[in-house]
Amino acid sequence: MPSEFDPKFDPKKDLLKEKNLWQIYMGCRKLPRNKFNTIGIILTFLLLLAYTIFSPNPVNILATQVRDWADIGINFASSILGFLLAGFTISATVTKPNLLVAMSRIKHESCGLSYLKYNYFSLIEVFIYYLVFVAVCLAVKIFGAPNGLLSNILVYLPDQLAWVKHLIVALGLIFIGTGFFYLILILKSFIFNVYHFVMTGVRWEMENIDNE
Repeated sequence: MPSEFDPKFDPKKDLLKEKNLWQIYMGCRKLPRNKFNTIGIILTFLLLLAYTIFSPNPVNILATQVRDWADIGINFASSILGFLLAGFTISATVTKPNLLVAMSRIKHESCGLSYLKYNYFSLIEVFIYYLVFVAVCLAVKIFGAPNGLLSNILVYLPDQLAWVKHLIVALGLIFIGTGFFYLILILKSFIFNVYHFVMTGVRWEMENIDNE
């Protein structure tokens, strides 16, 4: 971490700039992307796209798969959220306040964010994706259930628009499948970020002791 403080740093404007979760998410978009995660997501998307196009299964079988994956996704993401909260709490509580203050005044060279927001955004971004995934899976369970709202709407489609039902099911299958894989990848990144945050705190404390 560089030692030069940003002379233009204003705690009132910088630290409290984000007023809601959406603004935090937009700030997260400035973070550099992990190439391994990106490649993994693209490959998963292409495989699921090919599966939905060339699968011999009828649309009702694919719809059942979407509902089953949504069930698994809700259970998985909900349980992992507790683990994420524990990891975030650890990283926040073991870090010394003077380190956080110093990090807030130093710009990260890769994205223009302060080191404080660079580290915390990388953690909070994972929370956001897990919450979105749970919300999507819950929507599938509520609106995409057999004889549910979506099914009752699609039953009125004329035969020439039967492809619309297949398209909706295919999009659901691709989104949930790709999202599931992405959650696993960012969980890997989350674990490393928590570790790195703790090690940064330890290094900061050791350097302060050496300078005394």
